[in-house]
Amino acid sequence: MAPAEPHGSRTRADLGLCPEERGRIQEERVGPELGSRILFSVARSFDDLVAWQKARELTKLIYEVTKRDQFSRAFRLVSQIRAASTSIMSNIAEGFERGNRAEFHQSLVVAKGEAGEVRSQLYVAFDAEYLDEEIFIQLKAHCMELSRVIEGLRSQVESQRRSGNRRETAGAPV
Repeated sequence: MAPAEPHGSRTRADLGLCPEERGRIQEERVGPELGSRILFSVARSFDDLVAWQKARELTKLIYEVTKRDQFSRAFRLVSQIRAASTSIMSNIAEGFERGNRAEFHQSLVVAKGEAGEVRSQLYVAFDAEYLDEEIFIQLKAHCMELSRVIEGLRSQVESQRRSGNRRETAGAPV
């Protein structure tokens, strides 16, 4: 695991924003005093977050592969993997919308756990020969990338909580 960067070396683009939001923001160094606010003051909705967007992509892919003939007959596994992938994006959205960092942080912890569950279920599907190796590798890589993005966001929220920047609004933490 790479060492964490100090706050002063992070740019706004590093803080979990989607490409559209990044394009609207000038690249600049973010110090601890600004870095603890920038993530939420720019992300106005959960669907602005890269983590949620990647979770949505994963969910769409999971639904696609579980519709395939042989896989679709494994009803319990299909139900489990679909529910877990849907839960990732739902937890990110719910935590963001609750409007405080503590609950958002906890929701991100749960979402990351769900990503691990999806990855484990992909192994089951691969071992049962419901997925070919190429698709398994692609989906597993997508899950691992999503876990890294969620962890980065979780880490940012945690550092904001620790820095004492607890200003919150009705819609989302800022």
